[in-house]
Amino acid sequence: MKQLKFKVIAVDYDGTLEPLDKYGKDSYPSVGKLNEYAVNILKEYRKIGGKVILFTCRTDKSLELAVENCKKYGLEFDAVNKDVDSVATDWCRNHNTYSCSNKVTADLYIDDRSYDRYGRNVDWYQVKMLIFSEE
Repeated sequence: MKQLKFKVIAVDYDGTLEPLDKYGKDSYPSVGKLNEYAVNILKEYRKIGGKVILFTCRTDKSLELAVENCKKYGLEFDAVNKDVDSVATDWCRNHNTYSCSNKVTADLYIDDRSYDRYGRNVDWYQVKMLIFSEE
């Protein structure tokens, strides 16, 4: 049975959920085909209790398009460009404050910019091995 190594994952859209094209370009501000292997990993992660934040530079209409595109693939998020509500509430309570930062809190950030910048996309097989543990 799979178990979570991380409670919350923040994942980027362009170049991460939606791979870059063969020229290393994304489809921004439009949307294109998602990496279905990545989508399935994140859906499985959420199914066993993990939280997923879409953490992207997209805003306004381009953000709406990205979220809708993910929904077409059956991928929904616990938050978009903000903390999961329970995480923010816990942080504020534990630090005796009512003013919380706008920094997204996650245990793991998945972004194409943290991978090789010579045209390769995120290695989702490696991500899968990283986020799940077998019991």
